[in-house]
Amino acid sequence: MAPSRWTTALKVSPSFYFDVQVEGAPADLYDTVGQARYYLETDQLGCLVGRGANDTATLASAKTLSFLQLSLTSSATVESIASKAVKPLGTRTEEYELMIPADRSTVTLTANSTYRCSHAIIGTTCPDYVACFDAAPWAPYASEPPAGQPRFALPEVMNYTTSLLVDIANILPSSYISTGGDELNTNCYVNDTLTQMQLNSTNAALNDDLNTFTSTTYGAPIAAGKTPVMWECASAATLSKTRIIQDIEYILFGRKASSA
Repeated sequence: MAPSRWTTALKVSPSFYFDVQVEGAPADLYDTVGQARYYLETDQLGCLVGRGANDTATLASAKTLSFLQLSLTSSATVESIASKAVKPLGTRTEEYELMIPADRSTVTLTANSTYRCSHAIIGTTCPDYVACFDAAPWAPYASEPPAGQPRFALPEVMNYTTSLLVDIANILPSSYISTGGDELNTNCYVNDTLTQMQLNSTNAALNDDLNTFTSTTYGAPIAAGKTPVMWECASAATLSKTRIIQDIEYILFGRKASSA
């Protein structure tokens, strides 16, 4: 079915819930649904454009969604998210169809697979390893909130990251492992005392240490037989041929890298 573009505004009810219509749904799917509902209820982030002020009049007359029904296609196999998420890319089908009837009575999302795994925040458990963690205001230190980037110039942070990636690579059966790397904010490091102390003590440039950090942390999962996956690399880091770059707009500049 060809996608349709909606121009009518919709609101989510304060009592909105997810109706899971998946027979034998795995526990981690319910965990993910619970997490999604929690953030819908507690997340204080507003619209980026005008913080929603321009939508006030439109939302006043918008219809309200009370729930979203979740189901799988008849040919889909019910698997845990954890097992589905680590399969090779060519074997995963993650398309879904969102149906919103004119009367907004029963909104349904029908997917070909479950998808989503857990995540953790390093800054909460290892605050000394993260620069600008939860800095406020966030705008000078991050492209999107919340602020926080690893202090990659510090040897202990590089060692910790390498060890973490090795542990993950040895535990998970996936052929891939994501190393992040998106939207580096240099101003965060310029204003970070520990990073500047390290750079001054070694007489190194920030990008030199980034290159060392990237090549070292990449080497660990490669040695474990995994393919590293990273977001856009807008720096002069030298990357291995054994890697995948996820790119939204294909804006890669100033990057010295071998061809994929």
